[in-house]
Amino acid sequence: MPINGTLLTFDFAASTGFAVGEPGGLPTFGTHVFSSTGADLGTHLGQIEEFCRLALIREQPVLVGFEQPSLFIKTTPTTVVKLACYGPALEKQCSKRYGLNIRVRQINPSDVCMFWCGRGMKGQAKKDEFVRIAKLLGFAVSNDDEADAIACWFYMVHCFGSPEERRRFEQMRFEVGMGRAQKAVL
Repeated sequence: MPINGTLLTFDFAASTGFAVGEPGGLPTFGTHVFSSTGADLGTHLGQIEEFCRLALIREQPVLVGFEQPSLFIKTTPTTVVKLACYGPALEKQCSKRYGLNIRVRQINPSDVCMFWCGRGMKGQAKKDEFVRIAKLLGFAVSNDDEADAIACWFYMVHCFGSPEERRRFEQMRFEVGMGRAQKAVL
């Protein structure tokens, strides 16, 4: 399933990171902060759906990826429900029923961490390492949400991109001292 067009990835939370671009280039990225709704889950869900719909219309991706939420942290029941809303809201907006028919893939955070950092990590150490690597690769991220979205974007290219697109990331890693040189294909 090659990526023939724009790839869009999300790291969903109250402060949501996103990255977008075509696999042959580099992604642009940013952060969207949802307004606090307290325990008003309906309003929160409406915000998610509106944000996703506008992002999908604006970026016109052919493939969307989102990091699955980590629900194994100390949090409130309301936050658990909110975190569980992001994926289904996105998938709803991407569906054929809503006129878009965009492929969506849920991304396991452990897989992204192994891909991005080369080892498993958790908590603040993971967040700090994601930011460090993103900056090392030349991305002027302002928070770990953006770094996570960029990591997810490159992970999706790694999973679904062409061999040349996958080698490009490995070459970027090599150039900053993080990996092996990649042989060019002629």
